[in-house]
Amino acid sequence: MISRTIITTFALILSALMLVGCHGGNEDVAATVAGHKLLRSEVAAIVPEGTSQEDSAALAAQYIEQWIDQMVIISKAEKNVTVDFSKQMELYRNSLLVHAYEQQIVEQNIDTAVSNSEIEEYYNSHPNDFLLASPIVKIVYFKLKPTTPVKVQQRVKTMMMADTLKDEDIVKLQQTAAPHSVEFSMDYDQWVALGDLRGKMPETVFSNPSYLRYHRFIQQSDSTGISLVRLFGYKITSERAPIEVERDNIKTIIINRRRVDFIARMRQDLRREAEENGKIERF
Repeated sequence: MISRTIITTFALILSALMLVGCHGGNEDVAATVAGHKLLRSEVAAIVPEGTSQEDSAALAAQYIEQWIDQMVIISKAEKNVTVDFSKQMELYRNSLLVHAYEQQIVEQNIDTAVSNSEIEEYYNSHPNDFLLASPIVKIVYFKLKPTTPVKVQQRVKTMMMADTLKDEDIVKLQQTAAPHSVEFSMDYDQWVALGDLRGKMPETVFSNPSYLRYHRFIQQSDSTGISLVRLFGYKITSERAPIEVERDNIKTIIINRRRVDFIARMRQDLRREAEENGKIERF
């Protein structure tokens, strides 16, 4: 743990950083270990803008101590390890360089707009790629207060059990039930994971999701209130997910395919150009 004395010391150092420019020599050095130098500018760079002086000092002190710990080990390793890492370092550098270049070119050339028709085509041509790992449902949900008048309870239930519920019916339902509800959800056009609704419906629904086939209205009561659920749609495990659930995922897949295809073509073009210009020689 870093003491307050050390933090105070580094607070003074950080204050000095604000006043001292680059004068060379040890004035710009925060710490050294066996000839390795940590510059004050490097320490200052790790402190987020707007950080308080005390927090800045704590961050700086921690960073310097961690750097010292690391450099003590590195300096010892440099003297005792004879393995040459130059080849690995070159390969790593080349990998980073290629990746950065490809990312730069891709960002400049890849169209990230994906049409609905492209999404639908991919969805329809990959029927087994979007099978659900767990059930999902569309619902309207109200949890009425235990003190809700019986007449209001009956009215809400009758409205929720209707054969059809149009948008205007949903509005009337909300106006009737919401003032008497502990909580409610009206996102009946959105799919949600069935597992997220535990406590709102009987355990039977979760242990036997096929229960949903035969019950579009579900009720559960306890001391905290009366939970009422109207089911607008359901999909159980291993059924195909609706396209609206997978839309963003499919868009990402399509864009990634474009990236992969573009990079492959770019590499072929670069190789062809190098061949034509005599930049490739084989011995």
